[in-house]
Amino acid sequence: MNAHLLTFLRTHYPQVRLSRSRPRQPNDNWLVEQKNDTLVRQFLGTRRFDTVTQTRYLNTLYAQMDQFYNFIQPVMKQIDKTWAPTHEGQSGYLKRTHDQARSPLERLCAAPDFDVPRAQALRAQRDAINPLQLRRAIYAGLEHLFAYPNAQPDQVQDIFQTLADPDLFPTVSSLATKEEAMFQ
Repeated sequence: MNAHLLTFLRTHYPQVRLSRSRPRQPNDNWLVEQKNDTLVRQFLGTRRFDTVTQTRYLNTLYAQMDQFYNFIQPVMKQIDKTWAPTHEGQSGYLKRTHDQARSPLERLCAAPDFDVPRAQALRAQRDAINPLQLRRAIYAGLEHLFAYPNAQPDQVQDIFQTLADPDLFPTVSSLATKEEAMFQ
């Protein structure tokens, strides 16, 4: 499966870079994988989204969630953990120490080798966002997404095409637009 995906990406998206993950090293992406619970499953649950319309709408929600969680939402990183031994009848415990809460954007801009003009552009993009309005749009979008019906067993849809550039698959793009217009 990976060889086919790699061929597709090299053909249609030559600018895509491979990740740094290595074969048989599942912990390479642990920082990303730990966020799947809080950033995806907490919002969407375990429901299956299997229609073209649901998938395309979910991708627009991901774009909004990306802005909120990377530009606005502060995150604390664990910097130390120490074992506190048993003391006066209390059992021992693991004491965790965290740094100051900052957004991922601020952490990126604080990196010593990060490009200053790029940091200014990203901060300007963040300043153009109204956090409350964006949060409300995300929750309204979730309600809208959950209202879409799931796929019917007798109707086949090619979800693979929704993951690619809509310009490469104009028929799928027009189909999804028609389906969204019919539902609204």
